[in-house]
Amino acid sequence: MPTAAVIVQQRLRNTRLPCKGRLMLPNGRSVTEEVLVRCHQIPSADLVVLAVPEGTDDDLWEHEAQVTGSRFFRGPELDVLKRYR
Repeated sequence: MPTAAVIVQQRLRNTRLPCKGRLMLPNGRSVTEEVLVRCHQIPSADLVVLAVPEGTDDDLWEHEAQVTGSRFFRGPELDVLKRYR
């Protein structure tokens, strides 16, 4: 049976709401951490991956992935499709 993966895209340089993934929720988790935790609760999800752009600006996301037991992947900042592949 194929592995079902959930891929969450994240980056700091959002134009509409910069750093939105770092916003803290009332439960003490960041938005990104909450999304990753909930993705792990999907019954058919065998793998959760946090995909971020290459470069040091997005280093802090690696911690979010570790805390939630998610995998961490870096790809080109301007090519979202390559980060998915």
